[in-house]
Amino acid sequence: MILREDLVEVGKVGKPHGIKGELSCWFSNDAFDIEEIGFVVLCIDGIFVPFFINSCRPKGKESLLLHFDDITNEQEAIALSGLEIFIPKSEIDEDQLSFGMDYFVGFELYDATMGRVGVIDSVDTTTANVLFAVAEYLIPVSEDLITEIDAEKRILRMSLPEGLLEL
Repeated sequence: MILREDLVEVGKVGKPHGIKGELSCWFSNDAFDIEEIGFVVLCIDGIFVPFFINSCRPKGKESLLLHFDDITNEQEAIALSGLEIFIPKSEIDEDQLSFGMDYFVGFELYDATMGRVGVIDSVDTTTANVLFAVAEYLIPVSEDLITEIDAEKRILRMSLPEGLLEL
């Protein structure tokens, strides 16, 4: 079984391209070689499903055209449009990683003063400032506040401003 905590979101499936099942896909970073990996994972009805890549070619500067095994027509491709694209964290070159903030979903967040705050449930990007949602708290995301990232143990340590968790 593929678990969310073993994956990192790397892009989004766009619209079908043509009638043979090819899809436009956008990727948020380039810390991996999609052709070398050979598959992506999509979340369908809450289940993470691998899709093996039959072919891959560039479409402009920003996107790729992917054709998955077993997706043979436009209708099947339409069903995948709009889904987020994930790959296993083990496939990411963390030295080159320019990941999105969703990478931190599932990390335990610790404050230098308070200790364990909780698990990062989601990331709110709807405002000018990105926020981590941790239980009832909204924590501002800033490099100045992050003191340590332990990717193996999935722990994020921060030094939060005094009183922030009392609001």
